[in-house]
Amino acid sequence: MKIAQIVNGLSRANGVTVFVENVVRELSAMGHEVQVVTPADASVDYRYFDVAHIHGLWHPWLHRQAMVARKYGIRVVWSPHGMLTPWAMRNRWWKKCPAWFLYQRRDLAKASAIHVTAQSEAKDVRRLGFKNELIVAPLGVRLSECRPRCEKANHKRTLLFVGRIHRIKGLDRLLHAYSRVMAENWKLLIVGPDQEGHTEELKQLSAKLGITDSVEFSDPRYGQELKNTYASADCFVLPSYTENFGSVVVESLAFGVPVIATKGTPWQELDECHCGWWVDILEDGLEGALREVFSMERVELAEMGMCGRKLVEAKYTWPAVTNLDFRREPPITFHSPVPIAQVRDFMRQSDVYVLPSDCGEGWGAVVNEAMEEGCAVIATHECGAGATMIRDGRNGLLFRAGDVGALTKGLRRMQDDPEMRRELAKGGRATVRQIWSPDIASERLVAFCQAVLAGQPCPCYSDGPLSEASG
Repeated sequence: MKIAQIVNGLSRANGVTVFVENVVRELSAMGHEVQVVTPADASVDYRYFDVAHIHGLWHPWLHRQAMVARKYGIRVVWSPHGMLTPWAMRNRWWKKCPAWFLYQRRDLAKASAIHVTAQSEAKDVRRLGFKNELIVAPLGVRLSECRPRCEKANHKRTLLFVGRIHRIKGLDRLLHAYSRVMAENWKLLIVGPDQEGHTEELKQLSAKLGITDSVEFSDPRYGQELKNTYASADCFVLPSYTENFGSVVVESLAFGVPVIATKGTPWQELDECHCGWWVDILEDGLEGALREVFSMERVELAEMGMCGRKLVEAKYTWPAVTNLDFRREPPITFHSPVPIAQVRDFMRQSDVYVLPSDCGEGWGAVVNEAMEEGCAVIATHECGAGATMIRDGRNGLLFRAGDVGALTKGLRRMQDDPEMRRELAKGGRATVRQIWSPDIASERLVAFCQAVLAGQPCPCYSDGPLSEASG
């Protein structure tokens, strides 16, 4: 496949640039022919390409490239890179409104597909009324290039930020929170390029807060120097008002560094996978997380960091990132029987588990396994596990076997409401661990057998293994 990667400019220490460079490298490794197109390219014959992948919004030059690609019938994939979030749309709206109504909204609506890096960004696209095909593909890393440092130096621990020094990053709130809980054995290192003179504003704020000696500002770092910076950090913080993805989070976790990120980012997995903190955008959220970090031993932070590295290995290395060729994936994939360990891997990589069985199912132990691995479960009333374990709307969804309409409604709810899906998954995991765990089952079975052998009344349970079955 021949793919044109179209971007208005490539500057170092820029998220769009990082994405484009990595996508070009990985698509080329997959055997695709890829060319980066910028305004510096005098003329490009788009008839040569199969796909025109456009990065960013607003610039008239990008609009002209989209027009030419459409003229020749080339498939256009558009990556907004977080520029459609509510915060981004409001920021300097007077500059964006003319472009939005003159061409940008129409260009996006005519795109063959819109590429987003997280479900939260997909929600922003749908909120604006676009019905295009969506491709959800995050940024990956090469784990072999991200080697955690086995032992940290004995000097001050480091709380690290890497990124543009811009107001959108919320660094002023970070400094306020840091000043209230700072610890003697910690320092804050802020690394990145200045934008709009914001670095000087932050330095003045640090002086006003009396934390100048504990805060270090650094110019952008690249290559091995940046890798060393990540590896030397004890914790990473991303206090942004909004992020469509936040590749620095993946990079930090890949180096075994736990992360604090605000709910302006799509990183709820930090809480779910015990590799960091996903906190409110308000200063109190940052302050609470920092207070906890500063009270922890290095070994505790390192353990959380290793959980993060496992998350990256499972979902955010380039082999794990799907849809990189921008073609529609088959909606259904069939697998031959696989070992139980691989079934568990499938479950860990999935969001929803469905068991549409009828009365012939009996129990359905896969429901237990799916809940344990963090899937939100939809199952029938007729299977034993569904009727017994699931409380509809609290730890899963139930429907009657054969009711296609009810199943469709349940699947649509799971797809359209990520927050509900996460709550159901959390409730399901708690059900398995607190009520239906193998330890509880074995203890109750032993107690039951002992009562029978002793001729004593059998123990009664209101829920869980050996509880009374409902009709």
